Amino acid sequence: PQRVSFFMREEMIKFDRYQKQFKFLFSHNIETGEDLQKYQKDKEAEVEMLITRRKKLYDERNDENCDEVKEKAKEINTDLNELRKEIRMCKAIFKDSYKIAEKKRQAMALQKQADKELMKDEHKRRSR
Repeated sequence: PQRVSFFMREEMIKFDRYQKQFKFLFSHNIETGEDLQKYQKDKEAEVEMLITRRKKLYDERNDENCDEVKEKAKEINTDLNELRKEIRMCKAIFKDSYKIAEKKRQAMALQKQADKELMKDEHKRRSR
């Protein structure tokens, strides 16, 4: 197979990341930045609640219920990992959205400049 250029590989990685972000937004019915912010804050609150619950479990641990506490803590840790992954996704979406907005602004400025030059050339051509 033919090797993919470095630039193309980089763009494919971005494309995969954007696809994952889109699926995340779509699956959670998030349409605006405010929705995303609210979702992130809710997940951060859940993380805090689970951490508090896990801390209480560890405080109540003794020789008799050690295995039971470990199992419950393991479940909480699994939930925490998932929540933290979702929070990281929210942060990545915000970060990428600013980059994309800036690139869109630059593209619009270039398009506007190209349209002005085209109109200027059109006027020159017609005045001959």
